[in-house]
Order: sequence, then C-alpha cells, then structure tokens
Amino acid sequence: MRIVFLTVGFAIALNLSAQESRQELTPQDIWQAGLPYIAHYTPEDYRAHVQNWNFIQDGNGILYVGNTSGILEFDGVSWRLLAFPNGSPAKSFAKSNDNIIYVGAVRDFGYLQPDSVGLMQFHSLLSQLDTAYHNFADIWFTYAIGDAVYFISDAYIFRWQENKFKVWEAEEGFGFASQVNDQLYIDKKGTGLMRMQDDSLVLIPDGDKFLTRKGSITIMLPYEGDKILMGHFYEGLFLYDHQTISPFKAEKNPLQDRHIYSGLALPSGHFVFAYAQGRMTLLNTSSKKTLLSYNINEKGAGNDMRRAGTAATHRGSTAGTSPHWAHPASRCRSRPLHSERPGCRRHRRPRRAR
Repeated sequence: MRIVFLTVGFAIALNLSAQESRQELTPQDIWQAGLPYIAHYTPEDYRAHVQNWNFIQDGNGILYVGNTSGILEFDGVSWRLLAFPNGSPAKSFAKSNDNIIYVGAVRDFGYLQPDSVGLMQFHSLLSQLDTAYHNFADIWFTYAIGDAVYFISDAYIFRWQENKFKVWEAEEGFGFASQVNDQLYIDKKGTGLMRMQDDSLVLIPDGDKFLTRKGSITIMLPYEGDKILMGHFYEGLFLYDHQTISPFKAEKNPLQDRHIYSGLALPSGHFVFAYAQGRMTLLNTSSKKTLLSYNINEKGAGNDMRRAGTAATHRGSTAGTSPHWAHPASRCRSRPLHSERPGCRRHRRPRRAR
C-alpha cells in the first residue's frame, strides 16, 4: 500500500508495508530503504492557483482536484483546468452510485459530464434552485447518499433528488458535515451534532458534548461494529457508540492538540490522520498504537494537510486503494516515482484512453 500526498498539486510517496514497525520516518529513511521518493507538482506544473481544497477520482482513474482557479483534471500525464463561469473555486466533490461526480463551488454547484468529444465539462444546477436561496457562499461539503446529493453551505443544506431541491436552513449556521455508512451527520451551530432522519435533522445522543468547548469535530469514520471514530480539532480522538461520545482509549492520545484536519479508514483496518504542520499519523486500531508518523515538511515548507482520500493504484502497484493528501501550499520538489531524472514534469504514467 502506498501513501500519496496531494500537496500543492500531486505527490507520490511511501510504501507502508515495509515500514509499519517504524515510529518516525524522515525523507532520508525512505531513500535509504529504497522506497519511492516524494514528487511534488507545483502551481508551475499544473498552471493554476497555489491553493487546493479537495479531490476525487472517477471510474476511469482520472483525478479531479478542487482548486481556487476551478477544477483541475489530471490523467497521470497532463493537467487541464475547468473554470467555472463565475470564476469560483471548487470546494467539494462527491461521486454517486452511477459514477457521476458532483461539485460544490462558491455560489454554484452542479455535476461533471463529458461533451460530444469526450471532454468533461461542468453543468450547473443553480437554475433548478429557488432564487430565494441563491444567497449562499461556499459549498464546503458535498455528499452522494443513495439517489440523493447533498450540497452543504454555512447557512443551508440543499438536497438534489428526483430532479428537484429540498432545503434546510439553520439560523446560526452549519459547521462540519460527514457521511458515515450512508448516514449524513452535520454540526448545527448552537445545537450540536445532528443526523438526517426522515427528512429532519435530529440531535444525536451526546451530540451537544462539545458545545461549550473550543473547536469542534472535524472527522467521523466508520469503526468496529457500528461505532464511529471521531476526531476533534483540538482534543484528539473519540468513539461514538450511538449512545455516548467517549475518549478513544489508546496508549496515549496521539492527536491531542494536533489540529486534526482530515482522516481516512484504510482497507487494512488502520486509520490515517492528516493534521497541522504537514504531518500524518498511521494508527493501528486493534492495538490502539501509533504505527507511523511522517512529516512532509521536513525541509521547512511549514504547511498543513487539509484532506485525505483514496484512489485506485495503477502502474507498478497492487490493485486497491491508496491514501491521498491535500496540502494547501508547498515549494518542495524531489524525485518522481516513475522518472529516472529529477523534475515533476517527467512523471511517466500511461495516458488513459477517453
């Protein structure tokens, strides 16, 4: 299994299978072990804004990156920018069961669909929404659950289903949102953590636990049985058993005061977390021990990792999924995985037929 960091653009690194017993890896450790070095793609490579927000992969293996300039499309060889008509950033993605990618932007949302020559284009759904609700800004979260798609802003939840919208509004606003086991959870400011049930938002048991504390829940991941592993921005990890939210009992709380931004449940049963200062942690949930910590900013880039996700592995790797990381900014460059010479532009992977 490989960990792939998405920094300013895209980077490939770290075969974990040979290194799970190590507590801390440095770039020198990776090089000496004969593992692939990290390759970063900078704004000069993909020719768009320095800031990236999210990413997703379609059924053909094409990667789409939510960038401040729009949607970046990467086929393993070349980059292409799909700009929004209003010049918006692309903030969030979701993929439906029928392999349609939905996109949340700023003051717009919609989906991707190929045109007559096979090039993917953005199609807005804004015209289908009552103009009374056009006063939203960022669509921070987009989730596809069953035949419904949820676009979530600070003030509204928009559900697109059966070619029409249903809207939920919060007086104080919405915060974090997550999809776990086909269930939508959302933090309603001033109320607590809620879930969507029969077209209504219902406060979950113990959902007001963090109302009076600094920060909030930033990740929710499926855990053993029907439990949910939660990450709090400041306070580390918690377990939710649908009755109470309690601290995750590990050898120590490895993520307390770490500013957790994102997390990922791996097929192996382990969990990977991305947090401030460009760091990641691999956690064995059976032993509840930290298997590995890694810092992508060893040379002082000093940036946070904002997103984690999975994508199918391709050339030179075992079929399956690999974690990807979104990193808002970096100026680092190093040896690409499939190139004999330094430089990110010579990253050699086969172009996929469209």
